[in-house]
Amino acid sequence: MDWTSIVVALIAFLGGGVSGIITLILQRRWKKKDEGEKITPERIAEIEWKIDALVKCQKVMSVDRIRYLGLCYIGSKGITLEEKETLHEMHDAYEALGGNGHLDTVMDEVDRLQVVKSRFERGEDT
Repeated sequence: MDWTSIVVALIAFLGGGVSGIITLILQRRWKKKDEGEKITPERIAEIEWKIDALVKCQKVMSVDRIRYLGLCYIGSKGITLEEKETLHEMHDAYEALGGNGHLDTVMDEVDRLQVVKSRFERGEDT
């Protein structure tokens, strides 16, 4: 997987916080390149190290969030279709970052849950 794919996956998955840091790092790199400043191998290694650290951080946060939500749905013995789709999208993004199967058991249990109507479908206020 090339860096562009990883960055796109991170930005799509994260929202503002970490994606802002990634954008800042990339903008700084591009600015230096535009100004004709040499990017040394040491600087490239530093940037790669930071991106690797951000990916590791995102994987840990993903495991925590997906496990928490999965256990909440398991505890309530039901999940809406939208919640299930969102949880699977989060899990797919985690896997794309190199997830190692920590969430397979939780996701298997979530997949066994009964799909329930959303509050909107039940006619409740949102």
